[in-house]
Amino acid sequence: MGGLGGNRVLRAQSARKSVGKISAILQAALFSFLLAFIFLEFAGLVTVAIVVTPSMEPLLPKGSAGVFVKTGKYGVGDVILFRVHGCLVAHRVVAETEKGFRTKGDYNGVLDPWVVPENAILGKLALSIPMLGYAVYFLRSPLIFAAVSTAIFVIFTWDSFCSEA
Repeated sequence: MGGLGGNRVLRAQSARKSVGKISAILQAALFSFLLAFIFLEFAGLVTVAIVVTPSMEPLLPKGSAGVFVKTGKYGVGDVILFRVHGCLVAHRVVAETEKGFRTKGDYNGVLDPWVVPENAILGKLALSIPMLGYAVYFLRSPLIFAAVSTAIFVIFTWDSFCSEA
């Protein structure tokens, strides 16, 4: 009977080691993804924007995070992120002119009053994640980011510290 209990203990230890290895692989993958994403954002190839108005609903609800990728090629139908009068705006291209692009929010009834030159475009919408914008906005506070990063580090490494002791 003692042998059966010993087998259970060995299986439990083996399962814990497997879970630990899987956890380490997932952590490394997540860290690599975040590092690559941060690099792309700093390089200006990717921009994450938080949607703060309903002008692009239902595609981009207020509180969404939009990921915009700089492609260099934009056309009618694309949702682009651009800077106008010092603000970031994400609207759909509805026409091309010699001077740039005419845009309009999907929810808005009229065209935007400006023409967007190509050099003002930060990217084309590649991904939208509803509600994530609130979390991104919250995490952009340096103090909150440091606290959450520390908590995540402790959660993922706690077992390592306990098993070494």
